[in-house]
Amino acid sequence: MTGSNRIAVLAVAVVVAVVGFIVARDAADDESSTTATVTVTQTATAPSEAEAEPEVEPEPDASEPERPAEARPPLIVVRDGEPDGGVRELSFEKGEEVDFRVRSDAADEVHVHGYDETAALPAGKTVRIRFPASIDGRFEVELHGAHTQIARLEVTP
Repeated sequence: MTGSNRIAVLAVAVVVAVVGFIVARDAADDESSTTATVTVTQTATAPSEAEAEPEVEPEPDASEPERPAEARPPLIVVRDGEPDGGVRELSFEKGEEVDFRVRSDAADEVHVHGYDETAALPAGKTVRIRFPASIDGRFEVELHGAHTQIARLEVTP
């Protein structure tokens, strides 16, 4: 085998190895990305400074005791583009932390008008929305892509 043939064979082997690595890595990424529940935690004190930070929350462990319903933030479940039980009423006092969860059978984005809070909502996953109740009034909470109102947020002085 000549020197140029060896180089060509070596180049083909390197290309095959690189392509195999990329395909294997993408397959592993696809498998691991389907198991997490996304939570959005808000740490800023004013809506204009607010930047949502996704926080991965593990799926509930069946061996752990379930918290009482009053200790859990409200959950809005959306099926076929509509909130179960209609548009939910969420009430908080100014100065408290707004805290609620949303789960949908379709991927979308949760948007809280007035506060301009948003959170990606993967299909079948639960997103937790938390931020300081710093502005009093009534605000629409919607699935942004579907333009569907899922809750009415009221912050009282």
